[in-house]
Amino acid sequence: VKVHQKPGGNIFLHQPGYAQSIRPIKVADKADERAAASMEQISAARACLGALQWLCTQTRIDICAQVNLCQQMIKALTVKGIRAINNCVRRAKQFGEIGILVRPIPYDELAVLAHTDASGPLQAVDPGKPQAGQLIGMCQAGINDGGVSDWTPLWWKSGKLKRATEST
Repeated sequence: VKVHQKPGGNIFLHQPGYAQSIRPIKVADKADERAAASMEQISAARACLGALQWLCTQTRIDICAQVNLCQQMIKALTVKGIRAINNCVRRAKQFGEIGILVRPIPYDELAVLAHTDASGPLQAVDPGKPQAGQLIGMCQAGINDGGVSDWTPLWWKSGKLKRATEST
C-alpha cells in the first residue's frame, strides 16, 4: 500500500502497482458462455479473486460488491463467470489510482456514520440470498444537523446474506 501525505493533512492510500499486476483468466473469445470452466480456469479464477479481494479489503471499496458477486459464482463457474471476473480485473486496472483518502477531522467534532444496503432476493446470484454492503466512516458531527462534512471510510464489507430480505 502506498501512502502519501497531501497538503492540508489529508493522507492518501492506494495500490496502483498491485492492481496492474493482477492477470485476467485465459478464455477463448468465441467460447460458449454456458460452458463449464476447466480445472485450470477454476484454479486461475480462485487466484485472481484472491488478489482482487486483497485489493478490496485494503484500498478499493469501489470494487467490493463486484468481486463478491464473482466469488459467489466459483462453485459452478462458467465462461460467463470468467468474463465477469475478467471485467473486475479490467476495472481494477482501469481505475488503479483509486484509493482511500483519510481526511483530518478535529477530535471534538468527530462522529461515526454507518451506511447499509441490500439487494432484493430476486436480484441475488444465489436465489433467496441477496447481496449486502456495510460501510462505517468518520465525519464531522455537524452532519447530524444536516450539515456537510468530509467523510473517511474506516471499515467496509460486502457479502451474501444468509437469509432473504426485502430490499432496503
